[in-house]
Amino acid sequence: MYECPNCGGDLRFDIASQKLKCNHCESSFDPYEQEKQADAVESTDDEYQVTVFTCPECGAEIESTNLSAAGFCSYCGGAVVFSSRVQKEKRPAKIIPFRVTKEDCRKSYLSMIKRTPYTPKELKDPKYLERFVGFYLPYWSFRSKTEREVHVDGVKRTRRGDYIYVDHYHLSGKLDASYDGVSYDASSSFDDGISQRIAPFSTKNMVDFAPSFLLGFYADTADVPVEIYQNEAYTTIAKDIVRRLLSSQGFQKGGIKVESSATAQIRNEIAGDISSERMMFPIWFLTYRKGDRIAYSVVNGSTGTIYSDLPIDSGRFFRASLLFAIPIFLLLNLILSLSAQKILIFSMLLAVFTIFLYAMEIRAIHRKEKRKDDTGYQWKQKDEAKSAAAEAEDMQGKNMTEEYQRRSQAKNTERVPAKNTHFTEMLGAVFAVLLSALILFWNPVEDLFFYLGSVVSLLSIGITILGVIKKYNNFATRPVPDFFTKKGE
Repeated sequence: MYECPNCGGDLRFDIASQKLKCNHCESSFDPYEQEKQADAVESTDDEYQVTVFTCPECGAEIESTNLSAAGFCSYCGGAVVFSSRVQKEKRPAKIIPFRVTKEDCRKSYLSMIKRTPYTPKELKDPKYLERFVGFYLPYWSFRSKTEREVHVDGVKRTRRGDYIYVDHYHLSGKLDASYDGVSYDASSSFDDGISQRIAPFSTKNMVDFAPSFLLGFYADTADVPVEIYQNEAYTTIAKDIVRRLLSSQGFQKGGIKVESSATAQIRNEIAGDISSERMMFPIWFLTYRKGDRIAYSVVNGSTGTIYSDLPIDSGRFFRASLLFAIPIFLLLNLILSLSAQKILIFSMLLAVFTIFLYAMEIRAIHRKEKRKDDTGYQWKQKDEAKSAAAEAEDMQGKNMTEEYQRRSQAKNTERVPAKNTHFTEMLGAVFAVLLSALILFWNPVEDLFFYLGSVVSLLSIGITILGVIKKYNNFATRPVPDFFTKKGE
């Protein structure tokens, strides 16, 4: 255990001093010195001992070297009692200690939330902001040092009269390129989209890993192997090299164009020059839950960069919109003189735009719900499917296989929450378009029909806008996660 040598009290990592501090006597200690004095059973050159806490509601797992579990889960937002176990974890190579304090975190969050006037008032509650939790995320970090001859193909096209002459070139040169810190999060629980939004982390404060840096914080489990991100890292570095080669300092001279296959060529040439290490990066994590939806707010613990899922309070939105619309309507009524027919046409165009907006929200929600852009999560799902298929093949007898498939299908149905992606709310705008078109086609003599059509159309559009807000809130939030199936249960 990491105990204070002076009084035996609990130690924690103090962000301000970048040292370990005793909660009781407030003595300070060097993190590396305390690791040397820790029990050898708890920490070796390759491993260190942690307590793993598992949420009984969603299955998320977090680690700690000296903390008990909080009374709520940071991933699903549920008030739970965690189960725990002690195990050995492989030591990362490096760690970026926290530089942003919890108070800094709250100030940044409140500054951001003030710029979004329609967010639920609960998100500004001081008691809610106390739930920011410090986490260390596991990352795979790739580096590349390339000093070699590079060869690419290029072409030069010249027009002479009615003919185009194409000259092919084999270009070569000495490449001296160095990359460090091309990083991807190694946790399938943490959304890759969020990790990209809060990147990059400040590597200037990176130090050799010691378990004592984790004191007072939690850590996410690393369950995505490095191989999953290797191709992406190779391609990212290769694309940047090609971009530089195509600059005025590279091969892009005299009208020569490098072939599109250059990225693949360079990727193959630098593959042997790339190495990887596992590292720990700091974040502050906050969860907001309402019903079966959750919203995350994440702050980069080294730079202060913030990302937040921000739902809309529909009541506040409509009240503000009404207060804003009334003076505008009165002003336009004084300045402009619109015919009843033009008002109806405007209503119809507004309905068409609302339909388009609604459809775009549905598409965005689908990608987010399925985590289509989350490489680590998608790998985990494919790996799980392969394991399930192998288990089914091993079962003897058709009835057993059918029973397994039935149970597997039921489990998948429970795991993926049903989404309210039907188009009922969009019928309001569709009705507005049809009604407006019908009245315009009819072209009655009395303006009353145009005005009535406009009023009914705007009310119908309001119903669809309410649906758009609901869909946006689905997009701005996430389903309650279920990580149990990732563990082969």
